[in-house]
Formats: sequence, C-alpha cells, structure tokens
Amino acid sequence: MGLSKRISQFKESQLASSSLKFVYQQRLMTQVLLLGILAAVAHVILDAYHRVWVGVGIDMVLLFNIVLIYLFNRRGYFIFSRLYLVVFINLAFYVVANMVPRSYGMYFLFMPMVCLPFVLFEYHKQLIRWTMSLLPIILILALEVTGYESSIIPYRITGDHAYSFLLNYLSAAVTLYFIVDFMVKAHLRAESNLEHNQERLRTLTEDLGYKNRQLEKANKELDRFVYSASHDLKAPLASIKGLIDLARRDEMPAEVDYLNMMEERVDHLEKFIFEITTYSRNSRQVVNPEYLAVPELIDEVVRGLRFMPGAELIRLQIDDRIGAPVFADKYRLTIILNNLISNAIKYHRLDREDPFIRIELVVKNGSLLMTVEDNGPGIPAEQTVRIFEMFYRGAETSDGTGLGLYIAREVAERLNGSIVVDSVSGTGTRFTFSMPLEQPRLQDAHLVSKAVFPEK
Repeated sequence: MGLSKRISQFKESQLASSSLKFVYQQRLMTQVLLLGILAAVAHVILDAYHRVWVGVGIDMVLLFNIVLIYLFNRRGYFIFSRLYLVVFINLAFYVVANMVPRSYGMYFLFMPMVCLPFVLFEYHKQLIRWTMSLLPIILILALEVTGYESSIIPYRITGDHAYSFLLNYLSAAVTLYFIVDFMVKAHLRAESNLEHNQERLRTLTEDLGYKNRQLEKANKELDRFVYSASHDLKAPLASIKGLIDLARRDEMPAEVDYLNMMEERVDHLEKFIFEITTYSRNSRQVVNPEYLAVPELIDEVVRGLRFMPGAELIRLQIDDRIGAPVFADKYRLTIILNNLISNAIKYHRLDREDPFIRIELVVKNGSLLMTVEDNGPGIPAEQTVRIFEMFYRGAETSDGTGLGLYIAREVAERLNGSIVVDSVSGTGTRFTFSMPLEQPRLQDAHLVSKAVFPEK
C-alpha cells in the first residue's frame, strides 16, 4: 500500500474518531432528555396525586420545554439544543427550589448539571463548558444564601417531602451515572484510539523514513549521473571543436561553411549541457550568501558576454542606488544576471537608434530589486505568460534551449525571490528580479569588514 494512501487512511480514522465521539454525545443527550421527560411525568403524577396544582403547572412547563429541546436536537440544532437544555434546566430547578422546602432535596439535581457541560460540549469550546458548569454552582449558592425563599418567587408548594426527596435523589443519581459512564467510556475509547493511532503513526513514520532514504539515494544517483553525463559529453565535444579548428587551418574554403555549422551545433549542445548542470546544482546546492558588490558582479558578467554578436554596439547603463555591498548568494545571482543580460544582448534590435540595456539596483523594504531593461523588439503579450516555462521558445527558428528563463526563475525562487516581466511589443522589455536580503550570521561578521574595508 502506498504511503499517501496510508496517510489518507490515517486522516480518515481521525475524522471517524471525532464523528464517533459526536455520536456518543448525541446518545448521552438523548438519554438525559428522555430521563428528564420521565422525571417530569413522575412529578406531574406525584403533584396531581397530592393536588398541588401549581406544581403540576410547573411540571407541565418543564415537560413541554424538554420535549421542545428533544425536537430541536432531532432536527439538527445541536449546539442550540444543548445550550437550551443546560440553561433552561438550571433556571427551572432554581425556580422550583425557591417554591419548595429545602427538605425536598432539589439541590441534588444541580450536581449532575455541574458535570453535564463537560460531556455535551467539545473540548475546544472551553468558554461554553466552564460558563455552563459555573451556572448551577452560582444558583446553589444563591439558594443557600436566601434560604430557598427568594422574594422574586412568592409561591410556596407543600407536599410529601419523603417522596419528593427520593425522586430528586434518584433522578440526580441516575443522571450522574449516565454522565460518569460516558466519561469512563470516552476515556477508554480515547486510550484505545491513542494506542491504535500511535501504532499507525509509527508505521507511517517508518514508511516515510524509508521513502526519504530512497529519495536521498535517488538524488545522489541523479547528481552522479548529471556529473558523469556532462563530463562524458563535454570531452568528445572538446575534441570535435579541436578538429574543426585544425580543419579551418588547412584553408579549405568549400568546407568552411560546414565547419561553422558544426561549431554552432557543438556550441548549442555545450550550452544545453551547461544549463542542465546549472539547474541540477541550483536544486541540490545550499544557498551560500556572502557580501558582494553587485555593480562589480555585473561588470564581471558583462565581460564574459562581450564577444556576443552585437554586444559592442549596445550601450550599457548601470544605475546603482545601493552604494554598499549586499549579503547574497553570488553563484545564483550570477546565473540570473548572465541570463537576463545575455537575452537582452541576443534579442536586441541593433538597427534602432541608441540601443541600450539599463540595469537599476535598489534596496527597498529589506529586499533587493534589480531591473534589466532594454529597448529591443519586445515580447508579444501572448508569449509573456509562457516565457518562464521549461523548453519554451518564442519561435521555432530560435536557437535557444528554452531553459534559460526557466532556470532563472527556479534560481530566484530558491532565493525566496521572484522574476516578473513587463514588455511592450516593438518598444522594449523590462525584467524585474526581487529577493529578500538575508541578515548575516554572527560567524560571517568578519566579511563585513572585508567588503566595506577591503585589504590594501
């Protein structure tokens, strides 16, 4: 069975456990309501037998409301019906307790009401739990202070004290039994579920550890493959380029065009190999920030691109608004700069008056913003949404690999940054790279002095 399926089943078991707890809560709610109905009916009969008609009226009101709560609960108003039950029963007990002598034992009925909220409401509803649990305690204290004779309730009921005491005592005892039984069973179920889930979690952890080890092994094998493949491909390519150079020296004009085509294809393959290895290194190599001067890094990249066709005809402008070193990954920043600047050179319009590439550097809100703008041919709107896709090329005649901008975006994301494009066809293109600047670690503090105060 797959690991994802095991995790899915584990989540389903957790949901099933929660659903089962809800079912037990509903069962207890039904039991309490049915018990309340039976107790109310018994009080009606007892009060009618002793001709206590005020008591019969109160018992009928109590019975009506309990039946109403039962119907609300059956129709799905679970939280409302539970709140209704707890609040109404407590207030009803309080009213009746003020109308009968203390010897009736009405205080017994408040005891299960202290515990009932903790089994009717879920654990995360702590405020409701404690508020509803404190309500009967407050009412009992009020009864004891007033001597069970509140001035608000003028009616007094007399009857058979022994029967009333016994009935109230039994009602409270049975209700408490159901509550305690629920709590004990809930605890046993929780322990059983915990043991079951711990066992399943242990199995999932072992499976996950095995999958991680397999993934690490596959990643290492992939790294070795990329390194080996790139090395094995570069060696014959270097030999072919050497043979092409020797063939050119033999001055065979008829063959020069073919040699140029061969060299162009070899260069294309070398670039593809370079981009594949760059992508692999970016995904595997950890981010290694250091203090560096971005304008100097741009100069270094531009020097490496100075032999590109048309590069000498393009005016390069650098607007450095930082004026200080930044703490960033030099290797990855070089990849992004090399890609954006080389594209700006390669796809420029040299027939335009004053062809330029403008690079602007800004630090804003703790992030480095680097804009590479040109006044080249621009990119059609329908292509701007796809230029960062792997192997996407704007035209079939393009000699690019379709990996450059894809890798640049992956590198930017590895730095927790982004690259966006804004282009108008026929006017020019602007790429904006942004990334949060890292704070140097304490052990890198010596780099600050080297960057700001270089050794002479």
